[in-house]
Amino acid sequence: MIRLKQYPHTVIENARVGLAGPWWGLGAAIAAFAVHLVTGWQSWAAIARVGAWINLLNLVPIWQLDGGRGFAALTRSHRWIVVLVATVAWFLSGEGMLILLLIAAVVQTLGGKAPTDEAPRTLVEYVLLLCVLSWMTTISASVE
Repeated sequence: MIRLKQYPHTVIENARVGLAGPWWGLGAAIAAFAVHLVTGWQSWAAIARVGAWINLLNLVPIWQLDGGRGFAALTRSHRWIVVLVATVAWFLSGEGMLILLLIAAVVQTLGGKAPTDEAPRTLVEYVLLLCVLSWMTTISASVE
């Protein structure tokens, strides 16, 4: 939960605040996976997988989720890039959460309002989170 004293003034500021949550979640998943690699305990691999999965869920571009905040800052062409990356990530990982993310992303891209000002940093952050979290669900599942 994020409590703000002041609401962000622009969609880009809102995206930065929103995507901070998945970045921290990714860090926690990586830390859990590192503990698994050091100790060999399978429980830590499972924790890493669940952490990555939860943060993929959080990237789904709908209203209250952090992905919705990040997606709102993307132009329509940037949104199609996210759809393409999510499709490739799904083919490579087989992660079912990406289907939900894809459906929501296509609906938002076709019907949602999109800004005209580009936010390349937001696009890079969203795509990196999508790729690394998808990879984390695959790699941590393969060692369980």
